[in-house]
Amino acid sequence: RGPPRSTLFPLHDALPICIIGPPASGKTTLSKQLASHYKVHHAHIQQVITDQIAHLEASAAVLANEDNLPDDTTQNEEDKAQLELIQTEKAENSGKIAEDRLVSWMGLKVSSMPCRNQGYVLDGFPKTEEQAKKMFCNPESENPDDPDPELLPEFVFVLQAPDSVLRERVINMPEAEVEGTHNTEEGFTRRLAEYKSRNADDNNVPNFFDLLEIQPINIDVTSNASRLIDEMVKLIGKPRNYGPTEEERVRMARQAEEEEATRLEVAAATKRRETELQA
Repeated sequence: RGPPRSTLFPLHDALPICIIGPPASGKTTLSKQLASHYKVHHAHIQQVITDQIAHLEASAAVLANEDNLPDDTTQNEEDKAQLELIQTEKAENSGKIAEDRLVSWMGLKVSSMPCRNQGYVLDGFPKTEEQAKKMFCNPESENPDDPDPELLPEFVFVLQAPDSVLRERVINMPEAEVEGTHNTEEGFTRRLAEYKSRNADDNNVPNFFDLLEIQPINIDVTSNASRLIDEMVKLIGKPRNYGPTEEERVRMARQAEEEEATRLEVAAATKRRETELQA
C-alpha cells in the first residue's frame, strides 16, 4: 500500500513527484532513475536554466540577421532584453541568477504540457516554503493563495541520512566529479548548514505539502540505491498510461486532416463517376 493521498485534490492522470533532501543524499541519482522508470520528465534546476538560456539566445539571435527579420520582432527584442538583464543579475550576485527568475522558470517547467500530460520528478526543488508557494499558486486566480491542484506533486519524498554518512559520500567522490562543482567538503558543509537552517522551523517545504494533505514520505538513504528505488516504486505503484504528448496530438491532428482530405477526394471522385454514368 502507498501512503495516504490528499483528499483535497484529485488524483493526477500524470505522475508528478517531488524529491527533496540534504546535499549528497542522492536526489539527482534517484530522480533520474524514477523519471526513467516511469517515463516522466526530470526537472533539475541546472538543466532548466540551460534550456531557458538557450531559448532566449536563439530568439535574440534572430535580430542579428537584419536582412531576414520576421514581420514582428517584439518577442525577440524582449528576449534579448531579458538576456541582458540576466547578465546584470549574475554580475551583481556572484554569478547567480535571481531567485524569483529561477522559481518562475521551474514553475514554467512543471506547468508545461509534457509535464502536465505525463508527469515530472522535481529534483531538490523547491528549497523553501516561499518558493513552493510561488511555484504552485496562481496569482491571477480567484484565490491566489490556493495551490493549483493540477501542478502539485502527488508524491513527496524527503531523503534522510546522518551527517556523517553524507560527509563520507562527499569525501569519497572521485576527483573528476568534484572538480568545478560545489561537491567539495567545504561546499558540502555550507550547503548542509543552509539546508538545516531552511528546515529549522515549521515554515518548510515538507510542511507546506503536509498542510495540503500531501503526506511527505521519509526515505532513509543509507540503503543501497537499488533497494531505495524498489522501495519508492512500491510506494508509487505501476507506471501509468498517459494521454498523448503535444507532439503526438499535433501528429494525430495532421493525420486526421489528411484522412479527411482523402475521404473528400474519394467522395468527389465517386460523385463524378456517378454523374458520368447518368449522362
